[in-house]
Amino acid sequence: YRVALTEVAGDELRYAVTEIARLDYYEGDTLPEDARDARKMIFQSCMDQLRIIAPESGFPQSPDYYYFQALCLSLWAKANGVLESLQRTGELFDLLETGVALSDSYEGGGFNRIMGAVYAKLPNVNPFGPSRDLPRSKELLEAAIQSPAYPLTRFPETETGEYHYPNYTIYAETLDLLGRTDEAIEVLEAAIARIDNGDMPTGREPETRSELASMRTLLEQFGGARR
Repeated sequence: YRVALTEVAGDELRYAVTEIARLDYYEGDTLPEDARDARKMIFQSCMDQLRIIAPESGFPQSPDYYYFQALCLSLWAKANGVLESLQRTGELFDLLETGVALSDSYEGGGFNRIMGAVYAKLPNVNPFGPSRDLPRSKELLEAAIQSPAYPLTRFPETETGEYHYPNYTIYAETLDLLGRTDEAIEVLEAAIARIDNGDMPTGREPETRSELASMRTLLEQFGGARR
């Protein structure tokens, strides 16, 4: 894909840049949490590369640019530390609000998923933008899970929100923060059972296996808390 950047234009260039961002996300997300510097570097590279297809570079607005720019910015902020990154809250929400206006179904309700995760992780007071809002987080994540497939996706039968398993992981985290740990456990157990039975999205099997490991870890934490 990086070689293709100098050889293609238009929609093909946008596709190549988007796939690089997808792989950056996968690479950074599989690193351990304490590899903060490496994660920050990967997600910063993701954001830098995406500027090739930014509207200010002459490309028409598209949900893929806004989604991956918001995703990599949110993960960069997580690696950098939420409190240290609060000054970029407005930038992140601008990306999310512009993107969801273009498509609320892109990447299985992806904009609602990111926004739901952010609302759950923000501090209670944020001078740079929105603050923590757990009921809003829950509402957005339920919308993400119920999302239809993006119309231009290659595999619509497994591109609905129900097949983007991070929706369930983040939803379970929000339920736990709301004091509804038993419900969070049920959500995780149901999602894990589906993956164990082979109910995975076409073309995203490696990412789904990685998400499965995260869900198992979270389920163990919640189970211990319940006991």
